[in-house]
Amino acid sequence: MTLGIGGIGLSSGQKQRLALPARARLWNPMLILGLFILQDILLGYLISYEQMK
Repeated sequence: MTLGIGGIGLSSGQKQRLALPARARLWNPMLILGLFILQDILLGYLISYEQMK
């Protein structure tokens, strides 16, 4: 469930950033938060992958 929410947030964040370069300053906190979420997801993938070996 967290993966789905994180994926949706990431994709919509990228679209907003590409479509609205002038408003990038407003979206910076959201992008930083998205990066933290993405980092958590990637770490979760790595940990589960190592455990499956």
